[in-house]
Amino acid sequence: MLKIITDIEEAADLFKWANSSNHHNAKNYTRYELDKAWDSWTHFISYDYIAFCGIRKFGNYQRIFDRYYVDENYRNEGLMHAKHSLHMLDFQIQKTDIPFFTIEKQRKAIEIAVKTFNNYLEEEYFEVLNDKYYTMPNSLQHVAIKKGERFRCQ
Repeated sequence: MLKIITDIEEAADLFKWANSSNHHNAKNYTRYELDKAWDSWTHFISYDYIAFCGIRKFGNYQRIFDRYYVDENYRNEGLMHAKHSLHMLDFQIQKTDIPFFTIEKQRKAIEIAVKTFNNYLEEEYFEVLNDKYYTMPNSLQHVAIKKGERFRCQ
């Protein structure tokens, strides 16, 4: 079941859990990273304590699946395959005007995620942009955004 987390200490427990995992981005789930991001999230959600993420304000856009984490016991090969992301997708779209998400792996990964999400939504909602963007310092990533929207990094 989807849960909106409004207490930073509850989010801190989730970050501690993720930080102790073998996830390649475990370093992103420290208390320091949580404190730094907390006020930039419009929402922070978890799904049955299997997965969690935030919706980050990003200028005129909203980055969905920000700090996305899936428990190792439920993990597949990333966002594009995790059924848990589909449980979280509807809420995130409803709470955003111009949602986007990023994947740092090869372009094929984000293309599969967009296809999976669009099939689930039964419409061509997201599209993959042609270029990679620095959405965070030192983090060049592929971007998928609501179809028809232009993307400008700040």
